[in-house]
Amino acid sequence: MQKLKSIIVLGAGEHGNVVKNIFKHGRRDIFFLDDLVKSTFVLGKLSSYELFSSNKYDFFVGIGNNLLRKKWIVKLIQNRKNLVNAIHPNCYIEKEVKIGRNVMVGANSYINTNTLIGDGVIINNSCVIEH
Repeated sequence: MQKLKSIIVLGAGEHGNVVKNIFKHGRRDIFFLDDLVKSTFVLGKLSSYELFSSNKYDFFVGIGNNLLRKKWIVKLIQNRKNLVNAIHPNCYIEKEVKIGRNVMVGANSYINTNTLIGDGVIINNSCVIEH
């Protein structure tokens, strides 16, 4: 079985930690980049993302501020980093749903058929999105 890549989450605040908890269900190694928060899991500042190879790491922008999240998503895409989605195992997504990159879907959420979810969307716990 192929080992999943480690994940670098940009932003170690509240939203970043919610995302970390979702990724823990997949038993991946999770690290952060953050300009303000200091901890053993913070590997450096946000701008140091370039130091981490896409061969070893997937990326997720876990910044709650919509404008900053969009800025970093665009920057990572332009620099060919692989953005992954954080989808809680206790949610249900119909097969006909199209989901962009860097999307978070929280626990107990439901996304109904023929829905289009764009890049960087946050769907918090227990949300229902209809067609």
